Amino acid sequence: MSLTGGVFPVFIFTFVHMTTGDYPFRNVSLPWDTRVDNLVSLLTLEELQSQMAFGGHGPAVSPAPPIPRLGVGPYSWNTECMRGDIDAGPATSFPQALGLAASFSPDLVERVARATGLEVRAKYNNYTKHGLYGDHRGLSCFSPVINIMRDPRWGRNQETYGEDPILSGILATSYVHGLQGNDTRYILTNAGCKHFDVHGGPENIPVSRFSFDAQNHFKMTLTCGVFPVFIFTFVHLTTGDYPFRNVSLPWDTRVDNLVSLLTLEELQSQMAFGGHGPAVSPAPPIPRLGVGPYSWNTECMRGDINAGPATSFPQALGLAASFSPDLLERVARATGLEVRAKYNNYTKHGLYGDHRGLSCFSPVINIMRDPRWGRNQETYGEDPILSGILATSYVHGLQGNDTRYILTNAGCKHFDVHGGPENIPVSRFAFNAQVSDRDWQTTFLPAFKACVNAGTYSLMCSYNSINGVPACANKKLLTDILRDDWGFTGYVVSDEGALEHMITDHHYVADNITAAAEAIDAGCNLEVSRNNVQGVFTYIVQGVESGQIPEDKVRERAKPLFYTRMRLGEFDPPSMNPYTDLDLSIIQSPDHQALALEAAMKSFVLLKNRNSFLPLKKSVFNRVSIVGPLSNNITSLYGDHYPTINETLTVSPLQGLSPLGDLVVSIDGCSDARCVHYDPSKIKTVVDGADIVFVCLGTDNQIESEGHDRTDIELPGQQLQLLQDAVAFSNGAPVVLLLFNAGPLNITWADESPAVVAILECFYPAQATGTALYRVLTNYDGVSSPAARLPATWPLLASQVRGPTPIIWVDTLIPDMVNYSMAGRTYRYLEGQTLYPFGYGLSYTTFTYSDLKTPPTVNPGQDLLLQVTVNNTGLYSADEVTQVYITWVNYPVPTLNLQLVAVSRTALTSGQAVTLNLMVPSQFLAVYTDSGWETLPGTIRIYVGGQQPGQQRSVGSNVLSADVIIA
Repeated sequence: MSLTGGVFPVFIFTFVHMTTGDYPFRNVSLPWDTRVDNLVSLLTLEELQSQMAFGGHGPAVSPAPPIPRLGVGPYSWNTECMRGDIDAGPATSFPQALGLAASFSPDLVERVARATGLEVRAKYNNYTKHGLYGDHRGLSCFSPVINIMRDPRWGRNQETYGEDPILSGILATSYVHGLQGNDTRYILTNAGCKHFDVHGGPENIPVSRFSFDAQNHFKMTLTCGVFPVFIFTFVHLTTGDYPFRNVSLPWDTRVDNLVSLLTLEELQSQMAFGGHGPAVSPAPPIPRLGVGPYSWNTECMRGDINAGPATSFPQALGLAASFSPDLLERVARATGLEVRAKYNNYTKHGLYGDHRGLSCFSPVINIMRDPRWGRNQETYGEDPILSGILATSYVHGLQGNDTRYILTNAGCKHFDVHGGPENIPVSRFAFNAQVSDRDWQTTFLPAFKACVNAGTYSLMCSYNSINGVPACANKKLLTDILRDDWGFTGYVVSDEGALEHMITDHHYVADNITAAAEAIDAGCNLEVSRNNVQGVFTYIVQGVESGQIPEDKVRERAKPLFYTRMRLGEFDPPSMNPYTDLDLSIIQSPDHQALALEAAMKSFVLLKNRNSFLPLKKSVFNRVSIVGPLSNNITSLYGDHYPTINETLTVSPLQGLSPLGDLVVSIDGCSDARCVHYDPSKIKTVVDGADIVFVCLGTDNQIESEGHDRTDIELPGQQLQLLQDAVAFSNGAPVVLLLFNAGPLNITWADESPAVVAILECFYPAQATGTALYRVLTNYDGVSSPAARLPATWPLLASQVRGPTPIIWVDTLIPDMVNYSMAGRTYRYLEGQTLYPFGYGLSYTTFTYSDLKTPPTVNPGQDLLLQVTVNNTGLYSADEVTQVYITWVNYPVPTLNLQLVAVSRTALTSGQAVTLNLMVPSQFLAVYTDSGWETLPGTIRIYVGGQQPGQQRSVGSNVLSADVIIA
């Protein structure tokens, strides 16, 4: 077994649905033999082998593994009970067996055995309660030793009852009775007399016991009366079984039945243990109902994160740059398949806990409203509609397309009005986002509504307060908007420790019971707390008893949790679930590795390409220089929150670009991305004489990540100086700047420098970085042109961003981080030009748009259908990202400057023209008024092209427009 001896939660009940007749082996009215015969008849040959082969000794061979499909748990066979519970932690130690025999007292021997058996059983109860199995943790004793003391020199004489077989038999009988107890139905432990037979030395002199052949024989006079037994750690299920296991009943009926059977204490344990840490994850089993443990907190943002081997796709912001809903759905599907395969393996081996379940805390769909926010990399950018479109695809990918079962369940986060700060200038744990109703409705809610409409099973409430009320206790958010207005029926899970922060940081309530009452009443179903902290939801029972929390409300909040687990297939026969057979062979499969490479290539945004320098016109250069702190730093290529790094499969820029040179020389120049310590002389040595120079700059998790905001958007440390030195020392050789970051960087100098011939924004591409770079830079196979677009605006100057220090900037275009007004933020509200606008990205080819066709009018509630022809007029085959924007012309209410309403990524060969049929959903035509969302009569202007209209920077294509009247 690859995974044994670890933690096996008490009952491995990720098990088969039991029909109304159940299995005969669970029918307590049947004879023991009938039940055993039935059970054994149900086992496969492989399962029989695993039960017979793993009796111990050591974690590789103990315990015997569970059989989840039958609800059979793991079992530890080898326990030593000769004169106390041996090698198993604290236990009373009685005299050695030979000394006990010297008492000549069968009564004493039986009482010692009974005391030993009681301690073994008590410790077994505790072990199984905590899911601990393995050597010396079971109930099957390898005791007593009743070999005859036939030679005074034998090393194991002390373990025997002496030289007389009759006395040995009498004392063995007493010891067996003591160990096994006196209950008429169940045994306390089971005895195991040894060593059978003709065994009494030698150990090692003159020969080894392992090869010794006893030519004479002797026999036990009295049998032990041992009960060889298969330990069934199972709940008694009546022959009628429970309705919640009846697959013919509606889901809600089954959920209602299951929740009705739970005690208040059981409900509390299910709602309080969403993770994070072994003290609060998994949610514990409910053995009496055959409900197994469940692990809630799995991260699936771009691969199975922090859960062992998994394919690592580009960070979310890079995926968003692809402007490809199809790509995101395929990445999510691959992620979901790997999560499910690993879950199957974990449960097979009885492993539960953080990052071992099927419930994803993904995707992150907060709005990238400030370029300095540390978690920008996890988002889909600054546009709520694009975020909603991509979130819809990701949810569909994670949850699969089976009509009955979901592959995994999605969980969109962080709900809501959450987009910084992390730590500058204040902590996220105490931050109160003050937001207008208009900004809330038009910027911060739309992506989450799209996520709900996509069918997500979960949302995560955020750390911050919204206008003075913590998000996880905000009834307007979690009930009025989410459930009443949007019709959401899933569960809301708290961010880690968010309920505790209501007390300690927001000072919204004073105690745990009140916090639990507020959160449950608002609409929170599940708590994620910090490890070894008594979470808020562990006070649910006290809250009900004190009258602060209605019990019926608790039961209602628990229902979506079990509905989710049912739709994941936990309570149905595995044979019904198409995902049951997924195994670890899918992890990092060739298809998934190819997808990771494709995703990385499709995420690169070409920001500058002076005189069409790229694609590279030569396949091999004499001397290639690759410099910068991101050139060969594997960890920095992943960004924050990533699957376990496989260094064998990860290709750095240095590794990926090395085939470009007969001689490749490289130096980091700085020890890390902070670039505090920099030696220009090393750059000079490496760059001098190069035919081409690649400079790899950017940020890493020390600079921007969860918990780490930036104070500004400058290149960190001395990175700008490194770039300038590389240009100066290159003696006219072309310099290509490769950026690995999330939030915008001030690269104005590089943009304006003629020596920097190309700039490629790479985000955090993860495992396929180097290979993807090589293919894009060389236009590998003629089909690798970059086509991605920026999912967020890059400010023109650093002075547009206020720092935390009291500097008076000439231009204060972007407000302070804590200011949640959208005025001056994102392309939708921004006035003036930018360094690189939202939706910007160059290609190796050019495109022309023509023949835009729109209806003259649309009615309220009617989708807007349009048609346009796009032609690849350049030399290279490439993808084109078509963007559709609208403005509202002379409307009587405030409207956005511009709004993206549709995207399409299309592959076109050189000279090819295609006609695209695009749809603008009717809800995107509405405006927000004092009465809420309304589709008002008037004129909207449609723009269709490869970028925003009215931009000074061109992506090499035109933008068409047309007016449509809303009747």
